[in-house]
Amino acid sequence: MERPLDVVLALDQGTHASRALLVAADGSVRHRVVRPVALQRRGAAVEQDPEALVLSLEEAALEALAAARRGGMRPVAAGLATQRSTVLAWTRAGARPLTPAISWLDARGGEALEACPLPPARLRALTGLVPSAHHAAGKIAWLLRADGALRRAAEGGRAVVGPLAAFLVQRLTGGAPRIDAGNASRTLLYGLRRGDWEPALLEAFGVPPAALPACRPVRHRWGALHGTGLPLTAVHGDQPAALHADGAPRADTLHLNLGTGAFGLVPLQVPAARVPRGYAVGVADAGPSGRLLAAETTIHGAGAALAWIGDRRRLAAEVVLRLAAREPSSPPPLFVDAVGGLGAPWWRPHALPRWPEGEPVEDAAAVASVVEGMAFVIAASIAGLAGAMPGLRAIRAGGGLARLEPLLGRLAALAGLPVYRVAEPEATARGIAWLAAGSPARWRPAPSRRIAPLADDALAARFARARAALEAA
Repeated sequence: MERPLDVVLALDQGTHASRALLVAADGSVRHRVVRPVALQRRGAAVEQDPEALVLSLEEAALEALAAARRGGMRPVAAGLATQRSTVLAWTRAGARPLTPAISWLDARGGEALEACPLPPARLRALTGLVPSAHHAAGKIAWLLRADGALRRAAEGGRAVVGPLAAFLVQRLTGGAPRIDAGNASRTLLYGLRRGDWEPALLEAFGVPPAALPACRPVRHRWGALHGTGLPLTAVHGDQPAALHADGAPRADTLHLNLGTGAFGLVPLQVPAARVPRGYAVGVADAGPSGRLLAAETTIHGAGAALAWIGDRRRLAAEVVLRLAAREPSSPPPLFVDAVGGLGAPWWRPHALPRWPEGEPVEDAAAVASVVEGMAFVIAASIAGLAGAMPGLRAIRAGGGLARLEPLLGRLAALAGLPVYRVAEPEATARGIAWLAAGSPARWRPAPSRRIAPLADDALAARFARARAALEAA
C-alpha cells in the first residue's frame, strides 16, 4: 500500500478571505480552500465580524481536511497566520466576542496614541515600531476608555482585549488566551528586548496586564484544533510568516509581499538601533532555537489602491486588474499613491491620494497612473531601508499583485535591483506551513522569474517628481 503523503494544514486569516492549504514537506501546495470574509466600513470605523472570521476558518479547514482524506494525504500539523494589528475584546471564559474586530485599517486609536505620555522616540526604542494609530495599542486603549463595563471586566481578568490571533487561537484550540511573539511585537505594547509585554508601555496606554493574552513563541505547542486532534505548532502574523515562504529567509534579499498593502521584510543583520527612523523592527521567528528579528517597510496603497480606483471609476475588480496588467503606450499622469495614508518612512495617516497635474479622463490612463504611483511609493520606501542594508542584492516579490508586470518592471528599474517574481501567490500560507513543519530540509523555493533592472531615464525623472510630491503630501 502506498504511504500517505504528510502535509501541513496552513490556515491564513486575511483581510478579505480565510484560506486553508495543504502543503507538503517540499513546499508544494496540494490543495487550497478560500472563504471570502466581509469588511464593513462606516465612516472612520473599519470592522469585521469575529464570529464570521472563526466560521470561515473552520469551514475552510474542514473542507481541506476532507480533501486530504480523499487524496491520500495525512495532515501532521497545523499553522495559523493572521492579519496583524486587528484587535477585539472577548470573554476569557468561552472566548465570546464583546466587540467587533477592529481592523488594522482602522485608525480610531489615534487620540489614545496622541495622549500617550511617552515620546515617539521612546516608544520606538522600546518596541522597534514607528508609533501609528493603526497599531493595536491605541485601539485597545480606545476600547477600554469607551466602555467602562469592559474596562472593569478586563481589570478583573474576565475579559481579554488583544490581537485577533489570540482570539482565534483560543476559539480553535481552547485553553487560556495566548498570543505569538510576532503578532505581539506589532502592538506597541511588547518590549522588543524584554520579549514580553512591557510594563512601562501598559501603564502609558492604560492597559491592565490582566486584560492581555500571555505571550508565547511563534513555534509553540498551542494545542490541538477542535474536532481534528491536529496539533497547532506555529502562529504568526501574515507578513512575517510570508518571509519564510521559501524556507530560511536570506539576509541579502528583501521579501516583498504585495497584497492589500505592500510589506517588505529583510532579516536583521545589524543592531535594531541602526535601522533608520521610519522603519519597523519586529519578530520574524521565535522558538526553541532562538529569535530572529526583521526590518520592515509598510506601504498602505497596494491592492487597496486598485480597489480605490475601481470604486472611484465604478470599474469591476476584474476590469481594474486587466487594465493594471497592461503596459501603457505613453507615460501616465503622475499619481501620488497615498491610499490609506502614507506608511514607511513618512507615516502620514491623513495624506490623500491625488493627481498633481489633474486626473486623467480615460480609465486605462487612470489605472496605469495608479500602478506607476504604486511603484513609486514602494521604491521610495525601499530606498530608505536599503541604505541600512548594504548587502541587499535582490527583491523577491510575491502575493496577488506580483502578477502585474508593469509594476515589477518599474520597481526593478527604480530600485536598481533584480526583482524575482514568485509564481506561487500563497506566500503567507507557505511560510506558516514551513514554520509549523519544523523547517523541513526538503523545502524548495517557489519557482520565480527574474526581472532585470533596466535603466529608464524618463521613468527616473518621473520618480524624482513623485518623491518630491510624496515628501510634500
